[in-house]
Amino acid sequence: MNTNLKNITLATSILLATCKSTTTTQMKKIEPKRISPREVTTDLIKMKKAHAFDFLQSPLLLLQKLEAKNTFNKIKVPKPKKSMDVSKTKYKGSPEFLDMFLSGVLEGKGKQFCKAQEKYGVNATFLVGIANLESARGTSNIARTKNNIAGVRTSKGYLNYKSVDDCIDSLAANIRENYINEGYTTIAKINKKYSECDEWSERVVGCMDNMYNSSKSLLLNYK
Repeated sequence: MNTNLKNITLATSILLATCKSTTTTQMKKIEPKRISPREVTTDLIKMKKAHAFDFLQSPLLLLQKLEAKNTFNKIKVPKPKKSMDVSKTKYKGSPEFLDMFLSGVLEGKGKQFCKAQEKYGVNATFLVGIANLESARGTSNIARTKNNIAGVRTSKGYLNYKSVDDCIDSLAANIRENYINEGYTTIAKINKKYSECDEWSERVVGCMDNMYNSSKSLLLNYK
């Protein structure tokens, strides 16, 4: 695939921002940094020798779509924190940017998360954060067999959904009707009702950090 240094640099920036070290108790932030063309070239040579060059192709294709739509400098991701009001902060950008952080059964669902934000007034990056956490980034058993990417369950077990799209819509509707409308507007407050795990909000914020760090990267705004 033919590409230019600009796209390779951008893709490398996103990969660095999203490759975060996580544990079951905490997720550490990685600050984006400027990378020289020489460093990028060296890294790519090493990756190619390790037969990992194909890993860059998907981000590159998505970056080309973003560039074609001239949306590099139009992406606005609210800084994630537990006190963030998910009903008042909005993700402003293209679905293709969200697609960079979606894999497994969630792959290519950026458009659905944007639709859910518009329909229910729930921040799209927050919804993506929940989905990535609860579905192990689209790879969990319930995500693959039940289309349940939100970890929703009753006393009888995890719910089945007709499709992943249906679950995304249901997740946003649930957050709006049973949380925001009841006064649970921040991630920390939603945690108290959504999960018995006190660290749930921190983990969701950790998932959201990937998107925020990439949107703020100097290389993402490279001209």
